[in-house]
Amino acid sequence: MHAKLLWILPLVAVGCNRQDTDALGRIGQKLVGISQGHSQHLREKYDVHLPALNTLHDKVAQRLRWDRHLAASNLEVHVSGSDIELKGQVADDVLRQRAVALAETTEGVSSVKDSLVSGTAGN
Repeated sequence: MHAKLLWILPLVAVGCNRQDTDALGRIGQKLVGISQGHSQHLREKYDVHLPALNTLHDKVAQRLRWDRHLAASNLEVHVSGSDIELKGQVADDVLRQRAVALAETTEGVSSVKDSLVSGTAGN
């Protein structure tokens, strides 16, 4: 099973553009499902419960948190229905656009309000 997933590594290593983020997100969700399925006996044995990404807030926050370029940014995700508002500070406009793009391409999001501050405003 793991050998089948090795073809994904070159895609991840090369990097991705806006069109690839949705596809990689779906692949990531499938990998989580596969790993949870294969580790079920261990979770039952040790009474471990893995959190599921059930809410839109969780999905968007997880994508922002795991992006290596945004990891150092202090971002807040606010949800109203399928609308997202991003608050917080990022280093520059490139990271601002990246955060908005990740939120916009998250399954279930219909619109994103950009309330991010870029640069070192306030310092």
